[in-house]
Amino acid sequence: MAEIAPETTLVDAAPAPDATAHAADGPPGRDTATAPVLEVRSLHKVFRIHALDGHAVDALHGVDLTVDPGEHVALAGPSGAGKSSLLRCIYRTYLPTSGEVWLRSPGRPPVDLASVDDRTLADLRVRRIGYVSQFLRVEPRRSALEIVAAAGRRRGLGRPEATAVAEEMLARLGLTPAIWSIGAHLLSGGEQQRVNLAAGTLRCPPLLLLDEPFSALDPANRDAVVDLLDDLRSAGVSMVSVFHDHEAMARLADRVVVLRNGRVARQGPPTELRRSPAAPAQLTSPLGDPAPADRWAVHSVRAVTPGGVIDDATVVCEDGIIVEVSDRCTPPAGAVDGRGRWCLPGLVDVHSDGLEREVSPRATARFVPEFALRSFEGRLAAAGVTTVAHGVGFEHKPSYGRSIDGADELCRTIDERARRLAGPVEHRRLHRLEVRSPDGLAAVLPWLETPPPLHPRPPPLLSVEDHTPGQGQYRDVATFRAAIRPQDLPDGMDLDDFVAAAIAEGDAREAIRVANLEQLTALADAGLVRLLAHDCEDAADVQLAHGRGARVAEFPLSVDAAQAARELDMPTVMGAPNVLLGGSHSGNVAAEHLVAEGLCSALASDYQPSTLLAAVFRLVEHGATDLVGAVRLVTVGPAEVLGRHDRGRMEAGARADVVVLDLDGRWPRVDLRHRAPTTPATTARPDLPPPGTTAPIDMCTPAAGTTAGPAGERAPGDTGDRS
Repeated sequence: MAEIAPETTLVDAAPAPDATAHAADGPPGRDTATAPVLEVRSLHKVFRIHALDGHAVDALHGVDLTVDPGEHVALAGPSGAGKSSLLRCIYRTYLPTSGEVWLRSPGRPPVDLASVDDRTLADLRVRRIGYVSQFLRVEPRRSALEIVAAAGRRRGLGRPEATAVAEEMLARLGLTPAIWSIGAHLLSGGEQQRVNLAAGTLRCPPLLLLDEPFSALDPANRDAVVDLLDDLRSAGVSMVSVFHDHEAMARLADRVVVLRNGRVARQGPPTELRRSPAAPAQLTSPLGDPAPADRWAVHSVRAVTPGGVIDDATVVCEDGIIVEVSDRCTPPAGAVDGRGRWCLPGLVDVHSDGLEREVSPRATARFVPEFALRSFEGRLAAAGVTTVAHGVGFEHKPSYGRSIDGADELCRTIDERARRLAGPVEHRRLHRLEVRSPDGLAAVLPWLETPPPLHPRPPPLLSVEDHTPGQGQYRDVATFRAAIRPQDLPDGMDLDDFVAAAIAEGDAREAIRVANLEQLTALADAGLVRLLAHDCEDAADVQLAHGRGARVAEFPLSVDAAQAARELDMPTVMGAPNVLLGGSHSGNVAAEHLVAEGLCSALASDYQPSTLLAAVFRLVEHGATDLVGAVRLVTVGPAEVLGRHDRGRMEAGARADVVVLDLDGRWPRVDLRHRAPTTPATTARPDLPPPGTTAPIDMCTPAAGTTAGPAGERAPGDTGDRS
């Protein structure tokens, strides 16, 4: 195992030349056996910007700090508070303007790092004090192994031993032998950061300074670093670190010192600081979020933007719009202190069947939809969802709790909730049509004609589905059989009879399927509906669906189908539960594989809202994509599927739907939401009847300004026998 103990073998070594020339006795009454390892006294640092006529920037104002033997002190505070400047003044990368920085070692006189000569400072940096910066200074043509082994040699190890220990350190931090000999400049940011950590902690000095030691790491590698630092602390190494990861801070730090405007604002154990009544505005419970304000802001967050992660960011929202995302602005009065948590755009769920399940959680239990919707809102809010499309099945299927009357009631409830402009979530309908249903299309048409309560809105969504045994998801009839629960079987019918009856019913309704598809094509060609092709088996299925007007591939069953969708510029939606389960529950293509291949545009919760955020961090952990790409799958990706291009982005000009979250172990926990206020509709879309009317749409007549081929026109090769 790699050596991590402090370098006790050097305690009795003779001091470097002139090492005591600038040493003082330190503050009176101090015994080096019991005194702090590090004592910072009245430290000031002023930067002069000569390009601006010597403009002075005061970074530190009289900072006092002590670190006891074996203590881990974490520095916290917003961007610009002086955390990194303090570390660099201690290490003497920055020369303090005034003040003292006393370093004590057993058997040696204390040394003031602020005034010691350069030769002595260089010796102390090798033997007594280490520094791990956030970024590796890449040396040309130096491999990762060479960089770490060189650090061991500087600290007294022979060449063979330094190489062996370096290999162990790199392996412990998750760097495989395949990359040890590669030039460090070719490594990723996270790999370079781990090389830097390995070099800084190998044969670790008694005092270690760390500046954001795992800012670029995924959860698994972050845990390896946390374990390493925990072992160093147990071995007696004193540490001063800058963290934005509050979970790691709580685990590693003995004391947290909060800096604000270059001064120590408060300090104490991590648990006490998080509860401190003197702390700035506390994060609000997801279920107790106040009504949106005209101006709202959060600071000290790690904002995930389209261009990358901004640490110590402030996010400012005004009148429902994000106006600033920056690490260089002063938080406005009343801004919430995010305390280093992640900050994301509000999640957009493009396909949620959870409301149907909330209405009827058991075959014999059915709640009124209004109550179920309010109840389900709480689950959506806790999952960070701010926009949702509720799947409503237009078919008669008692075993699934579905009926035409029930679908109408759900749609009315969804619209009424949206019309009140209240609650933590914006609600939309996703109409689900079993294409062989004899009554489904006639029942769904009035809802396609009626615009939602808010304006402007894109065309309504309709998912074209066929769950007949032998089709789509159930193309393998054995999969259909496995999905049948005993309670789904009618009285007096066994499983074989039930499956045979379902196949026969599907065959008997083939003409209904063809007629329904013709009408849906006319609707899509007229721009009156946005069709989602559900459970396409292969490329041919996708091409046929596209020829019939579908513009979104929902839950494709194979890589072949997803590739065809991309070639046709059709967004592809996969299920977040698929990511967490490691694959499809029906044995189809794994969502993670499609994400890694760049073939997935959006993730939907399907039936479990909390899987969205969990899938984001699982994909990053497995290396399928980076954090920005994973967040896109649950924000801007599904927003584009919905046709809502105003949201899903953490940048100025986007809708101010914001969630702030932390990791609770491996799993994300939403601590704060903000949803932009919504304004009521002012005018109805000109190509649709007024709200509340049910006048039929002429299926074969396009709306003004659009064109359509003759009803029933098909793509080349379409025989009309597949959906």
